[in-house]
Amino acid sequence: MSAARTTRRAAVAVIGAAGASLLLLAGVARLVPEARPREHHRPPPVVTRVLHRPTSPPRTTVAAAARRSAEGVAAARVPVAAAPLPSLAEVGAAEIDLAALGPTGITGPPAFDPADLVLPPAAVPFTPPVQLDPVDPARFYPRRLRRRGIQGETRILLRVAADGAVSLERIERSTVGFEDAARRLARELRFVPARRGDQAVESLYPLTIKWRVR
Repeated sequence: MSAARTTRRAAVAVIGAAGASLLLLAGVARLVPEARPREHHRPPPVVTRVLHRPTSPPRTTVAAAARRSAEGVAAARVPVAAAPLPSLAEVGAAEIDLAALGPTGITGPPAFDPADLVLPPAAVPFTPPVQLDPVDPARFYPRRLRRRGIQGETRILLRVAADGAVSLERIERSTVGFEDAARRLARELRFVPARRGDQAVESLYPLTIKWRVR
């Protein structure tokens, strides 16, 4: 009995050792990567394009076509007979009224007559108004400004009526203090009215008054 047990234990030990060896080999096989066959990389194929150039027709063909075209044009021409010119007898038979054509034999518009020309009326001359009697500004000089020695200048615009009456249109510019004196002076002025041609007309007359202390 003891020998059989020993044999059985030995067999179990052998089987266990064999199983462990198989397990070890399987683990090693998993760790080692599977060898793959090498892939050979081939270069891409080269594509070659063939350019087709248009071939010119042979020179003999072009020359023949030009010759045929010229022959066709010459064949299409039709001779035209020239029209006969009239004879001198036929021309003389026609009656021409030269009197109806005028003295030069050419009809046209009537001759220009200067009397028919209408001119615009000539410009009527204008004569500006004329002052009759000069007025001395010293008569209207403000006393307050005279005592202080203040001088100045006043520019006024007068309206002269057709009958010669004068009125102050406006004071364009003046030294301060001389405005009232200029108004009084304007009332004393007398003018010959302006004329347009032979007729008296109303007009405007600018006047500058210089105030000076004497």
